[in-house]
Amino acid sequence: MASQSSRMTPRVRYFPTHIVVFILPAAALYTAFMVYPLFDSLRSSLQSAQEGGGALFVGLHNYARLVTDSIYAPRFWGALRHNLTFFAIHMLVQNPVALALAALLSARDLPGRALYRTVLFAPTVLSFVIVGFIWQLMLSPLWGIAGGLMRLVGLGAYFRPWLGLEGSALVTLSLMSVWQFVGIPLMLFHVALLGIPDELREAARVDGASGWRVFWGIEFPLILPVVGLVAILTYVGNFNAISPRTSWARSSTGRSSDFSSRWAIP
Repeated sequence: MASQSSRMTPRVRYFPTHIVVFILPAAALYTAFMVYPLFDSLRSSLQSAQEGGGALFVGLHNYARLVTDSIYAPRFWGALRHNLTFFAIHMLVQNPVALALAALLSARDLPGRALYRTVLFAPTVLSFVIVGFIWQLMLSPLWGIAGGLMRLVGLGAYFRPWLGLEGSALVTLSLMSVWQFVGIPLMLFHVALLGIPDELREAARVDGASGWRVFWGIEFPLILPVVGLVAILTYVGNFNAISPRTSWARSSTGRSSDFSSRWAIP
């Protein structure tokens, strides 16, 4: 009877204070450097500075002025178009290339897979400044190696200072960014492909399916959630882009490589 009554007694659940101890420092830092600046920026955007000091609440007037003013509106809409172009190039170039490389790296009989993964992911951990310096060394019309390599294969007439021309600066920046960050979707696709059971591939090959048919008929449908996640991350990352413009392109390109997130900086 004693053992039965003890089993019927509800257990007392204690609050997991140890979880709070681990979460609190990170939450405090995130609040101080992310949450508070975000809401403070939103508050400031609803106010207008006065000549004598102080601020006056103007509501959405600043936003209306941004999209309708004859000075600010062309720059803002132009920067937004640049963001769309930047995003489209990443979606149409970076993600398909990452998916193709992930499919190749997922082959079980590929020698040196770990080395290839390291080499392809290495540019992701580099800073914007270092990547910009590397590409400027390669693309410089004065001392870069790109012009010499193109002349070596008979394409020297097509070489241009792409980073310094308004018509090509944005596309060049986009391709530089693709080179740097292709490792992130590559790893996401690669992990998703490795999670597919080998039995599904073997059964398809027994039925006579080729590698191409196995990928599009079995592997790709199974990793569609990851494809959607990569698309969302690409959208968020590219519409927050500002460092490539400030670190890689110079003032000679004018506003041909401005991004809309630049307008969030006071």
